[in-house]
Amino acid sequence: MPMNGKRLPVWATAVLLIITVAFSAFVSPSFGASTWNSQVVDLTAYRAELSLALDATGNPHIAYIATETGSYYTPPLRFLLKFASWNGSTWDIQTIDADNASTIGLSSLTFDSENHAHIVYFSQVTYPNGGLMKYAHWTGSNWSIQTVDTGARAAIAIDSSDKPHIAYAGEDGLLKYASWNGINWTIQIVDPQSNRPPMAFNRGIGSDQYLAIDSSDKPFIVYAVNSTVKLAVGNQSGWTIQELISNETLQLGNIVLDSCGNPHFTYVLGLGNYSLFYTFWNGSNWSTQKVSRVNGSSDGSYIALDSENNPRITYIGSASPNYYAVRYVKWVGSEWEIQTAAEMGSTDYVAPLALDSMGNPHIGYLTLRNTGYSWVDATLHYVTSNHSIPVSTPSPEPSPSSSNSPSVVTSSPAPLLSPVLTETATPKPTVVASPSLTESSLPSPTVSPSFLSGTDVAVIVVVVLAVAAVVVVLVLKKRKLSDGL
Repeated sequence: MPMNGKRLPVWATAVLLIITVAFSAFVSPSFGASTWNSQVVDLTAYRAELSLALDATGNPHIAYIATETGSYYTPPLRFLLKFASWNGSTWDIQTIDADNASTIGLSSLTFDSENHAHIVYFSQVTYPNGGLMKYAHWTGSNWSIQTVDTGARAAIAIDSSDKPHIAYAGEDGLLKYASWNGINWTIQIVDPQSNRPPMAFNRGIGSDQYLAIDSSDKPFIVYAVNSTVKLAVGNQSGWTIQELISNETLQLGNIVLDSCGNPHFTYVLGLGNYSLFYTFWNGSNWSTQKVSRVNGSSDGSYIALDSENNPRITYIGSASPNYYAVRYVKWVGSEWEIQTAAEMGSTDYVAPLALDSMGNPHIGYLTLRNTGYSWVDATLHYVTSNHSIPVSTPSPEPSPSSSNSPSVVTSSPAPLLSPVLTETATPKPTVVASPSLTESSLPSPTVSPSFLSGTDVAVIVVVVLAVAAVVVVLVLKKRKLSDGL
């Protein structure tokens, strides 16, 4: 490198090269740990489960329960099923259904191939029997709503023909399966030995069920019956049922299928001393790993798979009685990496997770507000990582004149009830369970007390490289002096 007719010394060139590398690392936006961006979506949410899904363009949408005044104790008490949609710059919020008489219950959301939303929820809820199970879907111009059955805790999935399927606990507590054939709803009893309280106060223990449908439209339902976890797989002749876990107190997580159609699910085990577990069918047997201690969380977990079938998991973890955080768990090939996606005050509900086509996580969660009645009044939040979103104020709910009022469509006469299906002893070839669940020999999770930001990591790298530069300078100077002698 000429300078005033002279070439820079070798040691000076080395120093410049090291500084250049260090600077590029410092300014690189992709260097270091994930950057989490959080937004407030709605201040009127109610303490109940929410559901998040992405549309075809990767924009997040959240179905959730709210109160008209934003507080359980501020009249008039009116519960609303709301739908928040990110339009690229702000949140559009609609009211899909309003119940003047009683509570609206838990919701589940998904999208079809035409980018239309489908939601299952409950109204006129009473404990422990649940309420009216309703199905709402966006037609492209308005919301169509049907009453399907009675029960609680539903999960919805869409088949290859864009028809909805719902797994839920019926009013009698039995696991049921409702499918729309284009004309009416067909309702089956999946497991006649699944009697349990449809809606338990101790959320997730012995009453949850989650649904996934594979590429051939075969349904997979993972569900809890008291202290037992079962898997039901549908086929043309009925249901194949397997017992996966028994004699354990746990909160069951959702089920997802990988690119080969193999099921994956999570659960939180124990009371007081909670641990998060991940279970999947690897093609020949079941494998189970302990992911992490959950530090006293009283709720479950949520799983999604990336494009390489690697699991991503969210759960609510507590560090103290009044401090909670949304934890994001990522399998990195040989171990689990755990990050804090959002910190909060008081909350105890699961954080639903979805991954976009780039593998970026999108998470919804609730925090309980300190209103004097904080056990019901909540704020809805959304957080994402490595996905730039402008900071915005939630847009107001459309006025009655501009919003789409629900179009209520009643289902055809009484749903068809298939014959009671008996448990099958022989499992399907692709989901044959090993005799018992065994914990795999993969490495234990690595959990850092706190994660460094990308900037922190870059600063550390700069310091290390600067020290290396000084060492190089000293070595080169010493060599120059030795050559001079």
